[in-house]
Amino acid sequence: MSPATPGWRATSCRSSASSAPTSPRSSSARCTRPDTPRACGCCVGAAGWRIIINTSSLRKLYVDDLVTAAVERSTGVGHALVAHLETHARAAGCHELNLDSGTHRTGAHRFYLRERFDIVAFHFTRLLAGPEGAS
Repeated sequence: MSPATPGWRATSCRSSASSAPTSPRSSSARCTRPDTPRACGCCVGAAGWRIIINTSSLRKLYVDDLVTAAVERSTGVGHALVAHLETHARAAGCHELNLDSGTHRTGAHRFYLRERFDIVAFHFTRLLAGPEGAS
């Protein structure tokens, strides 16, 4: 289902008071399908994202979080959100749209591959001890 098809309306807003172009933002998909009791305008998917400028990709839209309500998976919500994010990335002059995904999220990986994302890197993490007394 394309974002132009009735059923899902994706919108964006700033998630902080900052007006900087790189400030965190969020997008949501809301149900508008007239053929379902869920045509309530309720949120069925969300994405947290930001524009990042760095030396490897110059300018990219990085997706911090992308989630769809479990009962709405495989109905076009995720596709509508990714298309919406891609539109924002292109309008902002980004060269990439990217995200990280936990290694255990195999269902999400299948979705990203269907959406034409490529696996281009490994993401490494080193846990650091917090300040003394912090738990």
